[in-house]
Amino acid sequence: MLFVILNFMSLLFFVGIAAFLFSFLATPIVKKLAEKLGVVDRPSERRINKVPIARLGGLAVASSFILLAILFGQIDKHLIGFLLGALVLLVFGIWDDIKNLKPWVQLLGQILAALILVASGIGIEVLSNPFGPAIHLDSWKIPLDFLGTTYHITVWSDLLTLVWVVGMVNVMNFLDGLDGLASGVSGIGSLVLVVLALSPVVGQTQVALLAALLAGASFGFLPHNFHPAKIFLGSAGSYFLGFALATLAIISGGKLATAFLVLGFPIIDGLWVAGRRLLKKKSPFQGDLSHLHHRLLAVGLTQRRAVIFIYVLCAGFGITALLASSQLKMMAMAVLLVTVIFLSVLLYFFKKNYAAKAT
Repeated sequence: MLFVILNFMSLLFFVGIAAFLFSFLATPIVKKLAEKLGVVDRPSERRINKVPIARLGGLAVASSFILLAILFGQIDKHLIGFLLGALVLLVFGIWDDIKNLKPWVQLLGQILAALILVASGIGIEVLSNPFGPAIHLDSWKIPLDFLGTTYHITVWSDLLTLVWVVGMVNVMNFLDGLDGLASGVSGIGSLVLVVLALSPVVGQTQVALLAALLAGASFGFLPHNFHPAKIFLGSAGSYFLGFALATLAIISGGKLATAFLVLGFPIIDGLWVAGRRLLKKKSPFQGDLSHLHHRLLAVGLTQRRAVIFIYVLCAGFGITALLASSQLKMMAMAVLLVTVIFLSVLLYFFKKNYAAKAT
């Protein structure tokens, strides 16, 4: 038994390193391609980069993950649905990087990818309830006959899955605002999911392998993306990473609370910013410099320090999620919410004082 475990751990290490090397070596090639095609992020009032920087970095990350998942993963309908959904989002992301799509077209691609995932049988069927019995979401099913076969639309499960996946895709897109932030946080989140998938409670070796691939691909891209970035993820990368993390959280036993704690900082910040944009009658997808990671820069932190600060937050809450019971996770979520609110207020006053000193 010990020999089998050691063999599998060696496999995880191998695929993680393979994904790292593939992503690391493919990124300069993608960078040259993006520059040749003119797919670059140009400086503007909504950007913090001062010079044009290549986009499409997500193509290297996604290619590394998808190709190695086909080689080492267990090919079944779930993995096929996962990879097809990822490919759809990758196409829409590359399209957006090149043509700057309208928000409704981006949303259409995200919903399509989520629907492919649901159609493959991946969904959130049960929610843990720390105060009582688990909440089952499969009570309302609608039969659907197609080509002589009866399928069932599990209404509440499918709706929650769509919201979760589309939400995570946009959270990662919002997070991709500082050099190395989205790729580093994705790598941290993937490592947490590796440990979670290997735990006796979950015991999902396939999920552990896919999460190890995602961690390797994310960290392989990071040296090119950390400040000063030579290339950006672009929509192709942020869409893919959000979709992959959302999917792995579902198939690792539906441990959404764990994923929420790891990505709680950007999730709460994304909801806050999107809500504020809607109140101002603006599109929630319209980019600006109002996110917490931008405000960390506004009070004088360098990009590297701001990014490392968020890394530490995400890793800390991720470790808490792995060690805590369901009730303690609820307490950790409350602490996370209070932390984000406190940090927002603190940054507001620091920004005022910083601006006053600057003038």
